Amino acid sequence: MKNRYLIYLSLTIALALLSSCSSIPQLPVKVENISEFEECMNKIVASGTPSGMSLAVVKNDSIIYSKGFGWADEPRKIHATPNTVYHWWSCTKIATAIAIFQLQEKGKLSLGDPVVRHLSFFEVTYPSDTSKQVTILNLLTHTSGLPDPSVLTLVRWIHHD
Repeated sequence: MKNRYLIYLSLTIALALLSSCSSIPQLPVKVENISEFEECMNKIVASGTPSGMSLAVVKNDSIIYSKGFGWADEPRKIHATPNTVYHWWSCTKIATAIAIFQLQEKGKLSLGDPVVRHLSFFEVTYPSDTSKQVTILNLLTHTSGLPDPSVLTLVRWIHHD
């Protein structure tokens, strides 16, 4: 019963967050069961914004609910599944920063640590012997001075690796 309550609570929170977007159809603020939740998710993807999504509810390191809705690739008619991989683009910055702050809270690293302390393969050619090493904080705040590796001048924001 407790698992079912957690699922309903998590799905209701997700629904409330999604319904706050103006382009999404009017949805109920509360759902009573998983089928009502799934009906709402199907309405959202039917609106086209987004055209597809995958959701998971995790409790104690275990997935207790997961499902894909809509399209992973609409032109090729590939449905979204719980395992669909999406491009996060710059949204990865948020997840990375949260993970870094969690590691800092646990005492496993400090924002002032040189990156090479934790990633031995991280090598930078410094302009001089007195140049400061790149720190974790530098990477999080885009102040490392590292150049964009893209050779395509017009699309430098795309990182092909």
